[in-house]
Amino acid sequence: MSGFCRLHMLPKTGEGKIVEVTGQIVVAEFLNFSPLLWDILFLKTDKAVKMEVVSQISGNAVKCVLFSDPCGVKRGDTVVNTGERLNFYAGENLSGRVVDLFGNPKDGLGPIPKGKGENMPLRNRTPGFYATKSEGGEFLETGIKAIDFFAPMTVGGKIGMFGGAGVGKTVVLTELINNLVVKNRGLKKTRCVYCAVGERLREAQELCFALDEAGVLNNVAVILGQMGENPVIRSYTPNAALALVEYYRDVSKNNVMFFMDNAYRFAQAGQEISGIKGDFPSEEGYQPNLTSSMAEFHERLVSGMLNAVTSVEAVYVPSDDVYDFGVRELFPYMDAFIVLSRDEYQKGRMPALDPLRSASNALKEGIVTKHHLNALNEARRVIKKAETLERVVSLIGPSELSLEDQKIYKRAQHIKNYMTQPFFTVEGQTGRKGTFVPCANTVEDVMGIVEGKWDGEEPEKFLYIGKIS
Repeated sequence: MSGFCRLHMLPKTGEGKIVEVTGQIVVAEFLNFSPLLWDILFLKTDKAVKMEVVSQISGNAVKCVLFSDPCGVKRGDTVVNTGERLNFYAGENLSGRVVDLFGNPKDGLGPIPKGKGENMPLRNRTPGFYATKSEGGEFLETGIKAIDFFAPMTVGGKIGMFGGAGVGKTVVLTELINNLVVKNRGLKKTRCVYCAVGERLREAQELCFALDEAGVLNNVAVILGQMGENPVIRSYTPNAALALVEYYRDVSKNNVMFFMDNAYRFAQAGQEISGIKGDFPSEEGYQPNLTSSMAEFHERLVSGMLNAVTSVEAVYVPSDDVYDFGVRELFPYMDAFIVLSRDEYQKGRMPALDPLRSASNALKEGIVTKHHLNALNEARRVIKKAETLERVVSLIGPSELSLEDQKIYKRAQHIKNYMTQPFFTVEGQTGRKGTFVPCANTVEDVMGIVEGKWDGEEPEKFLYIGKIS
């Protein structure tokens, strides 16, 4: 199902010779004229071996990235310029299937019927005059207490979920798909695209099984670029996912939920390619074009006048350092920050959301209620005060605190435990029935806690419940 789209100009086709091969980087020279940027070349002896022009070196010499294994590609081989660019066949039949960036099925379910669809360019720029919705206004209720209360999402917003390895990012993503797409509690007439970049093969298989067991997979098109693939495949996979998003938005006229796991691996793949190309590195060894590549990626995740594109990106945080340069480059594009804490996870709280570091642009009147903002400010005040008491409690116990501090410390434990929640998508693993909690109930329950309504209860009573009343 792979294909190429014709350039909007007369293509310059011709033959050239490979003069250098360095891993996934190939240098080719042409006699008459050099190919254009982003042209696709293939080996004359094997059309399955394709490469894309990424820069012009000098004269008629060009530098290309190779999509396949470099074994078998050698100096002196003849390459043919197609004069065409790489595209992705986006169709209605991709829901429920797992494919790579060329549209080849990876789920063992056989060929995908072509059906209704179009060839969409992988490299596409949303034009500056593209008509979009005005910036964000509609609250998108997820039914997940911690997210709706501390970092609410908006229709058409970009949400970043930051966390280290093994703190539950993928579980939260699958629950969001279940609540917003499968249960149809969020956007109406919604398509879902899941871009899995840099997943280990085992993790990719487990992800597909988890989506299938949760009854979510049939509503999701999964574009997979697993960790075992070369960095070119991993770097280009998100662009294939964006091509499908643009098809659903502009051609099918649907709202789109876009999920990406993991945005950091996307940046990391570009870093690997940059190193092979010999580019001079930028801060902390990342590729010099990291800022522009992140900008180009996120400017395509834009809503139209009638159809919204809402994105949720899981971001691996290396060594739990949120100030890593590759992580920081994502900050300017996010409307909400969901920070998953290893400390919360180790205390058995899921989702392991950090209530003080998570935030959202939606936390203002007109999007959420004034009552919500009041409850949020009180909850954060209580939690922040309790954190200053942690040192004392860890040394001599809570009984040595003043009576007022004991109340504050206990209420903070109530709030944190209350924000845990049984998920629908892991019912088979936890044995707890999933719950969907409306945000209004969450606000009322938190206000009750900070006002002391539940001071007589033990914190453990609030673990993994839905609403209190």
